[in-house]
Amino acid sequence: MLDFFEDQKNKIAEFLVGYRPQYPERFRSLLRERGEDIRERLTDFALRGKMIRGGLVGLGHLIYGGDSSEAVVQAGAAMELFQSGLLIHDDIMDQDPRRRGGDSVHFQYQKLAEKKGAAQPRHVGESMGICAGDVAVFLGFRILSRMPAGDDKRGRILRLCADELTLVGIAQLIDVQFGSCGEDVGPREVTDLYRYKTGRYSLSLPLMCGALLADCPERQIPLLEEFGEILGVIFQIRDDDLGLFGDEDHIGKPVGSDLKQGKKTLGIVRLLESVPDRERARIRSILDKEKITARDIGRIRGLIRDYGIDAKINGVVDGLLVEINSLLEGISFSTERSRDILEAFIRYNCERGR
Repeated sequence: MLDFFEDQKNKIAEFLVGYRPQYPERFRSLLRERGEDIRERLTDFALRGKMIRGGLVGLGHLIYGGDSSEAVVQAGAAMELFQSGLLIHDDIMDQDPRRRGGDSVHFQYQKLAEKKGAAQPRHVGESMGICAGDVAVFLGFRILSRMPAGDDKRGRILRLCADELTLVGIAQLIDVQFGSCGEDVGPREVTDLYRYKTGRYSLSLPLMCGALLADCPERQIPLLEEFGEILGVIFQIRDDDLGLFGDEDHIGKPVGSDLKQGKKTLGIVRLLESVPDRERARIRSILDKEKITARDIGRIRGLIRDYGIDAKINGVVDGLLVEINSLLEGISFSTERSRDILEAFIRYNCERGR
């Protein structure tokens, strides 16, 4: 599996490094300096990632008998630019200065503003980061609009991407609201949020795009859609776990970031359901703090262990895996290799450890 995704990453990286969109001459004076700076920052940011979403386009293509065509590489590059734009905006919302083992993009711009003596360097950095995230998404759509595929196929993929990114934006809005307004949220609401915030655009979308480029049977598209949603929920559950219990050098961003934003992860919601009223009040007081300390994070970690929340979450994952394995039987794999890669990817998502 790792070899397959590494090969896909190398192809996408080569495309992104060489990609310089051509604009009419009248725009080039504006874009010559600023455009190249943004392009280089976005390319560097994308290259620091695993490029799993881009690789899944190639896997969706392989499952239905395709090889890694130029259209697949370009669609994969677009997925990675979409991901970069969403992460840049996410880091601003979460006030995270680090991502993928280095400075987040808005923090890079903050440092640049400080160097130039700006009066409000943090605000400048965040504002420029928003713009850079927007540019990443727009460039992704530009690549898709010009990829070598038939007009009908290209148009369908463009519409699919527009729909899914709209859903991500709405889910992010709900996520921010849940974290900031002290609302009571149940496990079902959280898992639904995971489907639209993570599962669909991270897994359903690239798999469907790759399958469409391979001219897969139409009846397979809803299957991939549901498969990606469910596996995406598992992915987000494991991501939450790493975000609380992981090592910053390993995960590439600050530990406890979700707690600092008051986010209602499945683990936190299950914990709030499980503890006595007095302990629940203490947890809420931590989540409501403007600044959460390392001691606060340690307190939440301890409670999750003491109340067996890990076991409950693992039970949720086990139930989702039953659904995943059932869906697997309906996928029309063209080769055993494509099935082996997808099954290995499922295990990778389930076994990501601390």
